Amino acid sequence: MIRRISIYAAATLAATVVLWRTAAADTPLPEYQVKAAIVYKVAKFVDWPPTAFVSSSAPLVLCIAGNDPFGQYIDNLNGEIIQGRPLIVRRAEIDQRALLHCHIVFVGDETGKQLVFESIAGNPVLTIGDSIGFAESGGMLGLSIDNNRVAFEVNLSAARDAGLDISASLLQLAKIVTSQAIQ
Repeated sequence: MIRRISIYAAATLAATVVLWRTAAADTPLPEYQVKAAIVYKVAKFVDWPPTAFVSSSAPLVLCIAGNDPFGQYIDNLNGEIIQGRPLIVRRAEIDQRALLHCHIVFVGDETGKQLVFESIAGNPVLTIGDSIGFAESGGMLGLSIDNNRVAFEVNLSAARDAGLDISASLLQLAKIVTSQAIQ
């Protein structure tokens, strides 16, 4: 039963990516509408340690740090249920005090990327971004457009360092990258 759910969830995520490509041939869906859907779907494939939440009913908090490319598309996810928890979307300042209250941080500002990474280092916070080389620079999930498809890279070591467990079903759909050494 669990395996069927995992396969179903992986197929749903893959269909979201393909849907955007199919729609691109007719009436393209806005890029950030598709990326918002992918952020939502990806969260279903990540396990946070119990200590990441103040209670068993605490919400899963998705924060947008820096520029917000999503607008209403991400706001439409408020209240959706992920792993039995309601999703709450917030806009956050790029500082440790704000970011440590998030479970997922979409880094919308290339210039603030390193500050986000430093602010949440060692904490169970999933980082997602769509700047070039996001995952290689220490982010956990980098989104990109490749041949009218949303592709993603996963930095598995960054996720594990944060105490997050990413499902093998998601990893099968991603390119696995490692962080580049900082010069």
